[in-house]
Amino acid sequence: YQLPDKTVYVVGDKLDTTGLQLKLIYSDGSSKIISNYAFDCTPTLLKTEGMQTITLTYLGFTCTFDVKVLGDIYVEHIPSQNYTGSAIVPEIKVYSTATDARLTEGVDYTVSIRNNINIGTAYVTVTGKGDYESVVNTSFNIIGDVEISKIEIYSLPDKLAPGTFRG
Repeated sequence: YQLPDKTVYVVGDKLDTTGLQLKLIYSDGSSKIISNYAFDCTPTLLKTEGMQTITLTYLGFTCTFDVKVLGDIYVEHIPSQNYTGSAIVPEIKVYSTATDARLTEGVDYTVSIRNNINIGTAYVTVTGKGDYESVVNTSFNIIGDVEISKIEIYSLPDKLAPGTFRG
């Protein structure tokens, strides 16, 4: 009938049902609003990032509601990088969702980068370690001018115009 006061969590938080209200509907059509009861909810430990469905059970009846679970780390936007012809490894800034403190690579997280040589999109995976569990996938663009190194004829027409030759 009314969702809990808290519906946004961070990975690893425990569910808080403070403010949750249920509407009990009886067989005669009457109803009653209840709160502050020992509702049985699963899961109570929120381990998965994203929208999570909570199943509430009371006196053998069940209903569900959704909560949003944020990762325990987040990655600052990585700006476009200029093409160099070599692997590009930009500075990757990773923070704790709970405290906004900047984290340390190798201690709090690891980084994997792929497709980071040529112009286009490079892909970054940041994996939490130690006290952090989230995996964050992000990307950055590699931009720049590429010089022409040679030209080739892709295909010749079947017929040539008068006065032209193949050569």
